Amino acid sequence: MSKVVTQLEKMSSNRYKVYLDGQFAFVLYRGELSSLHLKENSELSDEMYHRILEEILLKRAKKRCLHLLEKRPYTEKRLTDKLREGGYPESVILPAVDYVKDFGYVDDFAYACQYLLCHRESESRRRLTEKLRQRGIDSQTLEKAWASCCDSEEEQKQREREQIRKLLRKKGYGEAVGKATAGLTPPAGQERKKLYLYLMRKGFSAEMIGNVLMNELFDSEEE
Repeated sequence: MSKVVTQLEKMSSNRYKVYLDGQFAFVLYRGELSSLHLKENSELSDEMYHRILEEILLKRAKKRCLHLLEKRPYTEKRLTDKLREGGYPESVILPAVDYVKDFGYVDDFAYACQYLLCHRESESRRRLTEKLRQRGIDSQTLEKAWASCCDSEEEQKQREREQIRKLLRKKGYGEAVGKATAGLTPPAGQERKKLYLYLMRKGFSAEMIGNVLMNELFDSEEE
């Protein structure tokens, strides 16, 4: 059953959004529209429609994936999102992403491990987990990455305690962490609450903040 080209929406000097039967279908270049004899109100046969998907858009989507991956690694979700942003139809996106996955160019587990190794010294486990989930890393892959690429749970906790200390030093309380300093008054009331909320926004748990901020900083100064 043929479709009707109901609109050609110009995106740039040579790229157009093609609408079929009133619905956005895909993006083509001016030269492709000309060679395919596509214009508004013209008919597009099923045979030609599938030819466009397989011979033009799928090949282009594969090249687009490879081009993106040359610059930096992507998760499967991020790569899929980039193709959607480029106007590729869903029927083209999945096989294009599978194509680069088959070559090992997209590996969510490897991506998660590399990300954790690069950022574990500067960010909390909770914050890293949130960021990787936003990038499309599923819970099973994420847990596997934590177990495979990072230290024991106790070592991770110690790392987070040190991260909190570093953040406190930036706030001017560095000398108060772990040892009392004469003349340094620990914050109280509203200021203490602000520090607590600040650390919470950084992704640290209430328990971890309490262990460092309350026990080490405030208690040491109150002795």
